Amino acid sequence: MTPAFRTLLAAKTISALGSQVTLVAVPLTAILILRATPFEMGLLGAAAALPSVLFGLLAGALIDHLPKRLVLLVSNLAAGATLAVIPLAATLHALSIALILAVAFAAAGIAAAENIALIAFIPLAVPASRLAAANGRFSAIMSAAQVAGPAIAGALIAILTTSGKSLLATPYTRSLGL
Repeated sequence: MTPAFRTLLAAKTISALGSQVTLVAVPLTAILILRATPFEMGLLGAAAALPSVLFGLLAGALIDHLPKRLVLLVSNLAAGATLAVIPLAATLHALSIALILAVAFAAAGIAAAENIALIAFIPLAVPASRLAAANGRFSAIMSAAQVAGPAIAGALIAILTTSGKSLLATPYTRSLGL
């Protein structure tokens, strides 16, 4: 495989793990830290699903005209910055359901753009004769991330909310004994 593909594979491995951690950690944060209601959890699910529906076609048409490598880089940096808002807000005691909904919506939109760019970039990074193998490697990475990501998320949440010394503590969660 080409150096560009190996770099892309390594980056996607990290990104896929982060995405899987996010899929577990954000809802658990809403439930455990903010005591989200079932309605709020439904809104969170909708916020994570809507960007693909609302912007998918437009993003695909726009990304088709942009350098794919740049889109991948910017989308990963944007996703990291967007998701960093949650622990920062928790540290500043400003975490709210509304903020989590906004972050989930933005992160899902960014992920949709990244996935579109990734699909378009793989054929540019490998020779046509190796495309099936390259796609197979990406599928294997995604499968491994789906197994490891939730376990990593659980471990991180356990570490961040241990024995009354929660790093995510807010006045509300302290009153609940979390």
